[in-house]
Amino acid sequence: MTDDLKQLHAAPKTIYLQVDPEGVGPSEWDTLDGATWCAEQINDNDVCYVRSDRIEQLEAERDELKADATRLNYIEQLAERSRSGVTIDYAKYVEDGRVLERGYRISWFHHLGDREKTLRKAIDTAIAKGGAR
Repeated sequence: MTDDLKQLHAAPKTIYLQVDPEGVGPSEWDTLDGATWCAEQINDNDVCYVRSDRIEQLEAERDELKADATRLNYIEQLAERSRSGVTIDYAKYVEDGRVLERGYRISWFHHLGDREKTLRKAIDTAIAKGGAR
């Protein structure tokens, strides 16, 4: 790792710019000559800046949270519309003492979803198959 890269990773992930400590508002800012910054927020109106190398990571985290919200909304709607409820289980299919398959699956009103390795994938599979729409 180069010295420049080491310094970048040692830099704060976020900084806060203090441009208006008295809270008078942007119309009163003549220049940024008196602006300072800090790794911690000091005033309620400090402006937060995020290091550019973190943007991609934060966007990926945001996208996964949005996908999880979609999954939870789907399960909630499925449960509300189903006459028999919704069941999520984790099971192992064993035959002759050997585990042949394991994973999560969702079942609702006489439908048993495919077994998947993760709960997220099981929900995605149920969504793709259009259960209880």
